[in-house]
Amino acid sequence: MKRKITFVFVLLFLNFSYIFSQKSDTTSIFDYSLEELMNMQVVTAAKQVEKISDVPASVVVITREEIEKYGYNSLEDILQNIPGLYMVDDKYFGATANFGVRGFFQSGHFNSIIILVNGVNQMESGMNSFPFSKICVPVEAIDRIEVVRGPMSVIYGNSAFMGAINIITNKASSRWKKKSQVVTGIGNENSYKVLTRLEGKEGDFEYTFNAGLQHTDGFDKSFSEYLSNSDSILPLWGLAADATTKGQLRNRKRYFDLSVSYQGANITFSHVENDRGVIDGLPGVGIGHTAYIRSTNVSASYDKKLSSVFSAKAKFGLFSHSNYVKDRWFYNNSYSFWQYASNACEGEINFFYHPTEQLNVTAGFYLRDVYYINMMNDQPIWNASNLYIYLPPESYILTHATFLQAVFSPIKNLKFVGGLRFERMEKYDTQVEYSPNLTDSTVVDSNTIIGISTFEENSPLIIPRFAVIYSFNERHMLKGMYGKAVKRPSFLENINLNTFELFNLKPAEIETFEIIYTASFSHLMFSVSAFRNQLNKLLVSTLDESMITFSTSSGEMLTQGIELNFKIRPVKALNIDISATYQRVKNQEKEMDTIPVALAPEFLGYFAANYSITKDINVGFLARYVDKMESVYQRSKDSTGNEVGFRMGEKPVDAYFVMDFNFRVNNFFKSAFLNFNIHNLMNQKILYPTTSTASWANKGILGQDRLFLFTLGYKF
Repeated sequence: MKRKITFVFVLLFLNFSYIFSQKSDTTSIFDYSLEELMNMQVVTAAKQVEKISDVPASVVVITREEIEKYGYNSLEDILQNIPGLYMVDDKYFGATANFGVRGFFQSGHFNSIIILVNGVNQMESGMNSFPFSKICVPVEAIDRIEVVRGPMSVIYGNSAFMGAINIITNKASSRWKKKSQVVTGIGNENSYKVLTRLEGKEGDFEYTFNAGLQHTDGFDKSFSEYLSNSDSILPLWGLAADATTKGQLRNRKRYFDLSVSYQGANITFSHVENDRGVIDGLPGVGIGHTAYIRSTNVSASYDKKLSSVFSAKAKFGLFSHSNYVKDRWFYNNSYSFWQYASNACEGEINFFYHPTEQLNVTAGFYLRDVYYINMMNDQPIWNASNLYIYLPPESYILTHATFLQAVFSPIKNLKFVGGLRFERMEKYDTQVEYSPNLTDSTVVDSNTIIGISTFEENSPLIIPRFAVIYSFNERHMLKGMYGKAVKRPSFLENINLNTFELFNLKPAEIETFEIIYTASFSHLMFSVSAFRNQLNKLLVSTLDESMITFSTSSGEMLTQGIELNFKIRPVKALNIDISATYQRVKNQEKEMDTIPVALAPEFLGYFAANYSITKDINVGFLARYVDKMESVYQRSKDSTGNEVGFRMGEKPVDAYFVMDFNFRVNNFFKSAFLNFNIHNLMNQKILYPTTSTASWANKGILGQDRLFLFTLGYKF
């Protein structure tokens, strides 16, 4: 039956080719030669324009044309189709999906790759993370996404642990005759969206404006598919034995940004509101738990060419983020919530010196000031209330750094890249106040100060990188790279929320060795990458004999793998991308080296194909394969201090293979377009492993079912 359905779809779309035949308003990226794609320019890897072939890292670029032709509906959709990345969405109370990168996955907040929007850091300062609920840029607003895999801490410092992602929305595109658009869409699960994009350029003045609303009720699945013995367990949580997720996974996103540029000066403002159903420890009753995320960023920059060989760019930003979670445990009228908020500012100035074709130097100075963090937890249902964890008013989390990177080419086909960063975080205080929710008539007049702790780095972090790039000719290239990156424990990770003990954890470190060979032929571009990542001082959470959590910077892990990428163009109208990643992950920490690593699939596969039936009619297919994965292994100590542990999931989750389908027609009526997308075409069951933030789901966490979305828009 599934084969018949697919065959009928193909016949219908082929028949449409005789109806629509107008010309497109742009030259598509799919019209570029493979050699031109190899020399595409990016800005993320060095904060200045350079060719992909010159970047000392593995780079993937997703353009607006690809987003349209493959029908991506969210940033998460795009990233889970990037080679080496795989998504786990455990409906975490931080209101974000999470991604593993080349075998490394850390439960909780997504903080392994730095995410930028128009070059602006999207970090929230409580967990040093990059929640997608904070970013949630509508895909229709995106001009391109640059994904750089590999340690990027020399350029971006803390949290560029496994790479950098730059989402660009504010470039008035010269490729498009009609740049502005309005879009509306509707689908199953009560999904709908509306968006407008206004874009213009007049001489040196250009602007972009994006505003969008997107909503879904989420899928409706029985909780019995998540956990064993649901008949007896769910009633204990205030739920019926046949309770489902209906209404509990809703997601409503509102996004707004405005960017104005004139003669090198740019001002960007963005605001996000996201109300999302989450699962906070346990499933909620009624409509479940809700996270309310609010985030505002303001950034100003100035780019100035000082001479024919010297230029500079200064940038300053203000950032505000808050997450308020309202919990509905056990009964509908329960009163329980927690919230945290953070405010920060950062500034940097970068210098670019390019005296000859043989030498290119980038240097920079960076400062980030987190001047407000406040977490409040008020949960009388757990016999506790009025917990405050905050940065005292006189304390600041101040990080400053300087870096230098040089590219030297002694001969035409050979480049050496070297970089070094010095970064230091100044000491800061953390304060905890707590008042128990007493059951008798005793009145607590004021909070009790549990403690004040000072975090201090003993010495600045020294972060190096080195690479050699050799071009055999214009079609064959070899890159050899070494790099180091760091990830500091965040403000909230330095606190035990069970005992309020304050830690002083060390920064995690990664050392990466990678070799990439790329070759381009008339109808084929091929690359192979071999990588080795040594990770040290990873954050480890352990239960003591009293079931109290404590954390240490003791984790050690080794990830090794090989990645193959093929870009095939048998005919001009057909584009095929095939990627495969084989990775082995080993825990090297003492007494843990025999335990299989959690959330580390051994094999990842990706497939993308786009066929242009006519200039304006396109059919796109996406497919991805994610190998089986183990659930999180919870470590603990018995009464004698010996290491013991257990898997949170009852067994490893199965591998899954998911296909997406997209059909797009441009210019069917003047400049109108329509798009029909099916996510998870064959309705494959996706099951993510049990994580530490969703330990209740011992069978695993369900992924998205088949999802239809019909979109209609108009460009002008």
